Amino acid sequence: MILKAVEVGPELNFCYLLGCNKTGIGAIVDPSEEVPAILELAEREGISVQHILLTHAHGDHCSGVPEVVQATGAPIAVHAAEADNFQGHGDYNVVALQDGDTVALGEVHLEVIHTPGHSPGGVSFYHAPSKQVLTGDCLFVGYCGRADLVGSDPEALWRSLQRLADLPDETVTYPGHNYGVTPTSTIGEQKATNPYYLCASMEEFVELRLYGTVE
Repeated sequence: MILKAVEVGPELNFCYLLGCNKTGIGAIVDPSEEVPAILELAEREGISVQHILLTHAHGDHCSGVPEVVQATGAPIAVHAAEADNFQGHGDYNVVALQDGDTVALGEVHLEVIHTPGHSPGGVSFYHAPSKQVLTGDCLFVGYCGRADLVGSDPEALWRSLQRLADLPDETVTYPGHNYGVTPTSTIGEQKATNPYYLCASMEEFVELRLYGTVE
């Protein structure tokens, strides 16, 4: 699988370009700012953008969707819980994802893992053969997503982090923002060092995530 990360905007967002080495079929994940540069990268890499994948529908992860749709005509794949953000727009072909779905990019198959908590429809995209997972705003390097926003649920975020923890330890994590000491990490490293994974219980996690303290 081709995977290229581009950091964009003042919030240090990661936009990802994915593609199949054999067919050239690919996707842009979480387009926000600097869309022309992403499209130029796709052209240089020989990737035909046939899908727009969203880890969630917050504006800093999807503000570039109209520009990508205009340039490529690609459908938008987003979890069903947040599909209403795009359905009803005449120019959009919306694919409502569910947990366990598979997204095919040529011969590359991505598993959809529903990872809510930061937002109701948060998903992670997992490529099992290469052990790579795009975690959106669920899991960052050394951190995790906010759980105090409209639609957030800290208990759901805890459960989502535990689901990701079940992936092989060597799985490389690709977050939605460049907030860590390194752009990527592994599931094993995060379980061993991330303070939100070191919480002994859901209650401890919620206290830390919402109030920054653990009694």
